[in-house]
Amino acid sequence: MSVYLVAGPPAVGKSTVARLLAASRSRSVLIDVDHIRDGMVVNGAVLPSEAEWSADLVEQLVAARGSACAIANAYAAIGFDVVIDDFYDPQSRLSEYDGLAGLDPRRVLLLPDRDVAVSRSNDRSPEAAEFIAAGIAEVYELMPTEAELATAGWLVMDTSRETPQQTCDRILDR
Repeated sequence: MSVYLVAGPPAVGKSTVARLLAASRSRSVLIDVDHIRDGMVVNGAVLPSEAEWSADLVEQLVAARGSACAIANAYAAIGFDVVIDDFYDPQSRLSEYDGLAGLDPRRVLLLPDRDVAVSRSNDRSPEAAEFIAAGIAEVYELMPTEAELATAGWLVMDTSRETPQQTCDRILDR
């Protein structure tokens, strides 16, 4: 049984790669944290913005990631491979996933060149692309160094010149 945490800035292909990883396994569950946050909260959801992150946003992120850990633990307990898809949060550095420590998750950070991420965001609606571009700028500005990320257990992957399938294959090869 394997557990993967696929993270990165907005618009770098996390969801596509996470889906491919989950599909490559015979028994798997894909946990999309955006769906937990945005798809389950009917009223009162707070999104990250260029402004300082509010206490409400942090509280909701902690709740969503705690829920993702609970789901991952439940499915792993019955033998499912688990793939979690979440954006890299420079505020918490995804410490909420320490709740997966007993599962020894493979932490994968997709980090293409910043211009590539912005280019990929242009494939979305103009309103979404503008919002995502602000998120890309914030995450890249606050991103720890690759050495710091590696020390924290992250496999940092420059996916600038790869298709999502090539990225998935490279993750599986490790």
